[in-house]
Amino acid sequence: YQRRVRERKDGSWGRRAVDEGGEQVVEKTYPLTPGITGLSNLGNTCFMNSALQCLSNTYLLKEYFISNRYTREINKDNPLGMKGQIAEEYGDLVKAVWPPKEATSPTPNYVVAPKNFKSVIGKHAPQFNGFQQQDAQELLAFLLDGLHEDLNRILKKPFAENPDYEGQPDAELAEEFWKIHLLRNQSIIVDLFQGQLKSTLMGSCGHKSVKFDPFTFLSLPLPLDTKRAVEVIVYMEDNKKTPIKYSVLVEREGSIVADLLEGLAKISGHVNPEQIVLATVSQHFIQCIHQPWNSMTTVGDIVSVYPVMGHSPAMIPPPDAYKNRRKDDDNVEFTVNDDKSKLEDKGESNGTVEHKNNSETSDTKNEVETKSVIDDSSKEKTTAEINGGDSTSINGTLKKKDSKKGKKKLKTEKKKNKKNKMIPSG
Repeated sequence: YQRRVRERKDGSWGRRAVDEGGEQVVEKTYPLTPGITGLSNLGNTCFMNSALQCLSNTYLLKEYFISNRYTREINKDNPLGMKGQIAEEYGDLVKAVWPPKEATSPTPNYVVAPKNFKSVIGKHAPQFNGFQQQDAQELLAFLLDGLHEDLNRILKKPFAENPDYEGQPDAELAEEFWKIHLLRNQSIIVDLFQGQLKSTLMGSCGHKSVKFDPFTFLSLPLPLDTKRAVEVIVYMEDNKKTPIKYSVLVEREGSIVADLLEGLAKISGHVNPEQIVLATVSQHFIQCIHQPWNSMTTVGDIVSVYPVMGHSPAMIPPPDAYKNRRKDDDNVEFTVNDDKSKLEDKGESNGTVEHKNNSETSDTKNEVETKSVIDDSSKEKTTAEINGGDSTSINGTLKKKDSKKGKKKLKTEKKKNKKNKMIPSG
């Protein structure tokens, strides 16, 4: 059909309602495709719209409502039903979503607002009243149960007892249970959506009980993936080259950053795990640098990799150094003066770093000498010699000296200095 623009009360016509010759213009319409219909979001009702779209595309149920067969089976006297209101509103909604082929729409995108349907649902189920987000499966369960009771063909439900298990085959026993179920429940919902679930109970006395219960929804566990994907953006040494994004799979539990770097090296083929730094970047700033021994639980789903010129043992230690490293070790920072530090590399890759820090007080001068020795097995041994101090913490190792003994030594040194001043020279 074609809708014509109506004349306003003041005698004027709407915009583009009259052409240059003064004749009335017919509004433009668009053809409709049955089923290609959107449902407008009434607040946060996307959960309801998704359930309705899935249910309306069930072919046999859709044909049942479009053909108006449901009007002959509405049961308004069922005390467990909603007096036929759920069935009537859902039927109107299905026919609006699946209009006749000759129907047209004033807009290119045909959309239906399920306001009346939502109002009836909220009236009989207060949890769905309002415009808050709800669970789609709960709404679908309530809708199917309401349609079943409103369309139940059994007007008076008789009482019947379930049969006992006496060793009969499952097919025979299931048929008996199903016949009893149909004595009280017969509807299009039962025909399309219900089945039987077998349950067996074995007692300690040896008695066995077998039942076949009807169900509409069957919950199944979903297998959990033991791995997760981490997106790694690799930046090149040449800033002109475009960064490359890789997706690396790592274990969800028990994996460390080194596993991610090894997987990245295998996928890319050109990334050297010993010459890169893994970092978390947020708003163009490096928020955190992940060491190879860190757990992957501290790493997000998107990280960045930057190249390092040469091999840096301070940032990327050898594999044996972090495989057995405790994750709760704290790296204690200390400064080294370049003019007083010496690094000597010998033939067996042994090095010694010496650091002296002089601090003056009013009474004495304390000299702190720190030596750090790295041997072949990549284990760090640190010794600290302290004169006149209480404790020193270097590279996670702590050596304590008795403060009382240090004070006694200071007192004896002061006495000796006084005696030396008293003795005249020559």
